[in-house]
Amino acid sequence: MSVALFIVEDDKSFGETIPIASQRYFTDVWLKVAEQLKLKLIPLFECGADFDQTDIPVILDELDSLQQACQKRFDPSEHIFQRIGLLRETLMELKKRGEIHLFIG
Repeated sequence: MSVALFIVEDDKSFGETIPIASQRYFTDVWLKVAEQLKLKLIPLFECGADFDQTDIPVILDELDSLQQACQKRFDPSEHIFQRIGLLRETLMELKKRGEIHLFIG
């Protein structure tokens, strides 16, 4: 099992999946740091949650906090940095699109 971002536009004409982490890596790395930082949305990714464009700024802020905390704990080559970057880049692009629905889990 894994954690991914699933994107569906309102008219259901477009769907996309962006990988985030394996379930184990998410639980062992992402979730532990997110819980220590008392983040609100990133822990929801574990079981899965729906989000919309209004949630994107909050998710981006939490990703920034997560990345800063991880920079103090992990080698720069650690997998989490690549995936945070991919997720961040994708969410920034989604802010420009029409109404969309996101599911992360």
